[in-house]
Formats: sequence, structure tokens, C-alpha cells
Amino acid sequence: MIRLLLVDDDPSLLDIGKLFLKKSGAFSIETAESAVTALEMLAVHPFDAVISDYEMPVTDGIAFLREVRRRYRDLPFILFTGRGREEVVIEALNSGADFYVQKGGDPVSQFADLTHKIMQATEKKKTTDALERAEERYRLIMEGIFDGITTASPDGIITYASPSMTRITGYPTEEIVGHSFLEFVSAGDRERLMSHFVRTLAGETAEGLQIALCQKSGDIAHVEMNGGPLIRKGNVVGAQSAMRDITSQKKAEMSLKEEKKRLECIINGAGLAIWNWNLETGEVYYNDYYLEMLGYAPGDAPSGDLEWIMLVHPDDRTEMARGMSEHLEGKTPYYSCEFRLRGKDNSWIRVHSAGRVVAEDSAGRPLRVSGVHQVIRKPGTNSTSS
Repeated sequence: MIRLLLVDDDPSLLDIGKLFLKKSGAFSIETAESAVTALEMLAVHPFDAVISDYEMPVTDGIAFLREVRRRYRDLPFILFTGRGREEVVIEALNSGADFYVQKGGDPVSQFADLTHKIMQATEKKKTTDALERAEERYRLIMEGIFDGITTASPDGIITYASPSMTRITGYPTEEIVGHSFLEFVSAGDRERLMSHFVRTLAGETAEGLQIALCQKSGDIAHVEMNGGPLIRKGNVVGAQSAMRDITSQKKAEMSLKEEKKRLECIINGAGLAIWNWNLETGEVYYNDYYLEMLGYAPGDAPSGDLEWIMLVHPDDRTEMARGMSEHLEGKTPYYSCEFRLRGKDNSWIRVHSAGRVVAEDSAGRPLRVSGVHQVIRKPGTNSTSS
């Protein structure tokens, strides 16, 4: 039920107003005979709307309205005024009145009009309050989310940047909003991102797009971006994006690549051929040096375990298989064996093979074995054959 406060210095008019308004069954009504009393009541009880007479002693309806606006901001306020008081109506609307109702004429029609305007004003207030709550929730979500959020107009001007964008770029949000998004993108990624932006305005989405952003410090921040069209009332009015800072991940990947290169140099320098055997699929991985050792080009070497076994010299297969079986059964801490492998040119290359189980399932069964082969050369020669 809507709580109304009727304010008029004439008690009879208050009674009449209360009588007519109660007929709708939608209102709970309190009355006050002065603006001062009404302000005291507003301070104690919550009301959904105020209906006030204009002509009252001490404090008239306009002064009362202004005080209500100062204290209660957007509380619905409807002013009663006499006919022919257009200047009062203009002043009331300029002071923040939601509606006005002129006194006189048929009371049934007059109070029907008033009832309609009360419903309009209070419904508008509910809608406004709900919108403000939704916007506040959205703001709290955007401010609390770790990813950076931006929106941009169709001409590429940033219209919103969440606080996380400051963490990512180092720029305060006020230095981001109002600027083209391309100003913050590394030169090498601008053309690619602009192409995605154009497609986004056409209704497409982008996922997992990795780009480099220019930070205020002059450094580069790497982000992974998901973006899509910004739609209002069924129309595309811009683009929106969420970006996650992956700078640390990128640095770790670069460090890993550098470490891998250094390790490959060490392994190649030491003459170690690396192999990795997947027991579930039977696939065997070899490094480049392994292929070079046997004379194969990448993609040309046997890839399955059965094919690989066929490269082992027939006289060495039994011993090689026994050593591997004992290790897979857990009888030895690692696998070690010497045998001969057939190269692509059918020559025999003697190697020392060593490895161990590097992955097991939940029951402890081996899943993967990794190891190395090292060529064994005869003392004082370059020969590897037996």
C-alpha cells in the first residue's frame, strides 16, 4: 500500500481528500495542517508521496517543496493550486514538483486525476530506485572484478573503463575514458585489433585474443581479451571487452622457451638423444638430435613403439626388453641398457640407453617413460658400429 502525506491548512479539505483517495484502496493516508508539522512527520515515518496545498501560512507549498527536495531528494511531490495561478505552476515544476493539480470543478474528476498522478509519480520513483540499485550492483561488480572491463563507441572512443584497467595499464580511468582504444595498444597489434573491432560492430564476438597494451610507465602489458557488441534496445551501439592481465604468464612462457633452448643446446652439445614413450598410445617422441643420429628427417622417423623395437638389432632385443620390463615392474629404480640401432642407411649405431618412469596412474601403473640415448664410440676411432 502507498503511504501518502496530505498537507493543507484547511482541516475540511484534508477530510475530503482523505475520503476520496481512500476509495481506491491503494493508499494509506496521514494528514498535516502545516509544512512544519509535515516535515516533522517525514523525519519520523517513511512516506511514498506528499500532496500539498500551495497557500498555507508561515511556509507555503513552494517553500515546503524546496525543503522536501533538499532533505529527501526525489520523494514524489504533487502540488495543489488554485485556478489561474500559472506562475505558481511554473515555479513548482522548476522547484522539482512531479505534478500539480488545480483545485475546483468536479471533485470526483479532480481526485481521479490526483489518484492517477500519484500512481504515476510513485511508479516512476520505484522504477528509478530499481534502476539505481541495478546500476550500483553493476558498479560494485565492475569495481570488484579482477579483469579489466571497457566499452567503446562505434568510432573507437572509450566510454567506460573499470578500475582494474588502471592496475593493468597504469593510467587512471579518467585518462582512459574519452580516448581512442588504439592509443593504448602496441603498434604491432593495432591493425589486428582494429579488424576485430570492425567485426564486433557487425555483431561478431572475439575470444582469447592476445594483444599487448602500452603502460603509462612505458612497459608492455600482455592481455587476453574477450569482446563483443554492446547492444541497447536491439541495436549495436558500440563494443565491450573484458581483458585479463597475462603479463606474468607471458614472461614465464618466454623464460621457459629460453630455458628450453639452453637445455637443447646443452643436450645437443653432450650428444644426448632424447626419447619419450607413451605406454597408453604407443607413441614415441624423439628430439631433433635423436633423428639426426639415425639419419632421419623430422616426420620421417618411426613414431610407434613397435616400429622403434624393429630398429633394435635382433641380437640385442631380448636384453633390451628384459631391462625395460624389470623397470616397468618396479624391480629397478631406472632402466639402463646398451644395444645397437639401425640407422636410415642400414648402418648399426651402438648406444647406451637410460631412462625411468615419469608418469603413473592412480593405481601406480606406468603411463610414460622418458630417457636418453648416447652414442658409444670405440676408443681412438669415430666408428659407432660393432
